[in-house]
Amino acid sequence: MNIDLQKMVPSLSCSSSIGELKYFKQLNIYETINCKSYVYHENNLCDEIYNDNRKIEICKVESTTPILNIVSSKIIGTIEGTSVEGQHLTGKKLVIVGELNLSIIITYSIRGDRCKKTVAKLKIPFSTFIIIPQNICNDDKVYLRYLIEDVSIANLGKGKAMVSITTLIQYLDEY
Repeated sequence: MNIDLQKMVPSLSCSSSIGELKYFKQLNIYETINCKSYVYHENNLCDEIYNDNRKIEICKVESTTPILNIVSSKIIGTIEGTSVEGQHLTGKKLVIVGELNLSIIITYSIRGDRCKKTVAKLKIPFSTFIIIPQNICNDDKVYLRYLIEDVSIANLGKGKAMVSITTLIQYLDEY
């Protein structure tokens, strides 16, 4: 199966560019990271500093815009009907396994020195499925597009942070 994946660029009135959402999935992808391990690795710090958490202070954690990459996909047959939530089940699902690639910018200080920055490259795996039309087969080219709706980082303390990404993946039934 050949996947054509396009990134949607958000605008102030994004609803006009998305169109009718008939075949889509909105999902939240998250990962907890240990920011201090990236600092230790970059600075080749010894075990003495690593074991003394008071010597390294994480000041700020920011992120770049993620890029979605599809690693694997497969069309599977399912039941037809209506779900409990009222969603129309066509009898086909597109199963997607992928990853979100992004960089985390960590601002930190060691032993009270002025703040320094390091960049950590992350690959956050995910899997999901989208209900697709019944007449699609494994040989067809599949057109998808995605929109990164939100990227949030929450400081969890002790050098840990949680990265949460809300994204929308849409199957395009117009080709």
